[in-house]
Amino acid sequence: MSGEGTSRVLELEQRLRQLTLLQDAVRKINSTLDLDQLLNEIVIDLAGAFGCNHTALLLFDEPSDELEIIAIHGFSDLKKGFRFKPGKRGMVAQVAVTGQPMYAPDVSNNAHYFHCESATRSEIAIPLLCKGRLIGVMDAQSPRLDGFSSDQLQLLTAFADSIASAIENARLFRTERLQKERILREQDEARVIQSALLPSSDPALAGYKIEGSCLQVRAVGGDWYDYVPLDRNRLGIVLGDVCGKGMAAALLMSATRSIVRRNIDSAVKPADMLRRVNTSLRDDFPPGRFVTLIYAVLDGDQHTLTFSSAGHLPPLMRRGGCCSCIHTEAGFPLGIFDADFSEATVEMDPGSTVLFYTDGIVEAVDLAGNEYGVDRLSAALDGAIPCARMLTEDAIRYSGQNLADDATVVLVRRI
Repeated sequence: MSGEGTSRVLELEQRLRQLTLLQDAVRKINSTLDLDQLLNEIVIDLAGAFGCNHTALLLFDEPSDELEIIAIHGFSDLKKGFRFKPGKRGMVAQVAVTGQPMYAPDVSNNAHYFHCESATRSEIAIPLLCKGRLIGVMDAQSPRLDGFSSDQLQLLTAFADSIASAIENARLFRTERLQKERILREQDEARVIQSALLPSSDPALAGYKIEGSCLQVRAVGGDWYDYVPLDRNRLGIVLGDVCGKGMAAALLMSATRSIVRRNIDSAVKPADMLRRVNTSLRDDFPPGRFVTLIYAVLDGDQHTLTFSSAGHLPPLMRRGGCCSCIHTEAGFPLGIFDADFSEATVEMDPGSTVLFYTDGIVEAVDLAGNEYGVDRLSAALDGAIPCARMLTEDAIRYSGQNLADDATVVLVRRI
């Protein structure tokens, strides 16, 4: 083979290596969102494929108005993390200002070239552009005069476009990840705070077993229950459900809890307490928001339970082998308009049980879309001696571990 033919073969082989490098690099770039290690590999591969002695990638940091080296190979003085201002001496600095590529076949004849490496004879600086906005610069230097052919310059320009797109995608991913991590941290903090608003233990009242269970399907929610001692043998019991889900419902729940606690008094009847709370919430709640709530007073001396309901689901009572709902005559949800509230009183015979619950229990659905319902809840209550957690877990199993709403119960049983 003639010398010309051999040279042509070598040229084609070199071009093939360069195309293969760029194709592999583009494939890797588009498949990863963690670019640090990959960009370090790219500057090394660029040097080998294009015969460069120095290669670097720089990003523009808008807050500081500086260029920062994020990947570098072959330089003796410059290091990763080095920063400088656009517009200063150097081809890279000029490209960062103009947004146009700059090629110096002979750096000694380029007015913008900044002498940094004695072995450099030619240099190409290419802007990294994303939607017309400069995000950085790619720089490659050769120890040969006119070290980059027109074909190589075209390949490098196309490669710079791919790098710019990948870097921007990685930035967006990093921003979204940080935002998600911040939201998750805030949700964790909110969960801890809201959990602290629930009773840390069940109350002790002679002759009675009282227990509650609250399962939140999100980090925070609008269900809550509370116990308020009124005197030595009387206990106030609250169960509420704020309309809505998530953080908004949790904030309204917290506000409602505070207002309820402020208005509970040993001398105030359940209906009067709800009336007071409604007056406060009616003026403060945003439109479309409301609370359903039950307030009950358990008297351990008289063995009675007196409650008033603000639009809440009627409690279930199991007594003498029969399970039924206990209704009150009047009571709209809190926070909408002026309303009257009535009371109901039941005798707590030995072995009798009263269950308060939220709609997350009875509205749980199975895979076919059938609701758990009051009948199933009554059957669970009418079975073996129930406990609060057993009742919530029964609804969870029914839904296939896929509850759509918070599920809360409070169980009162005379031993």
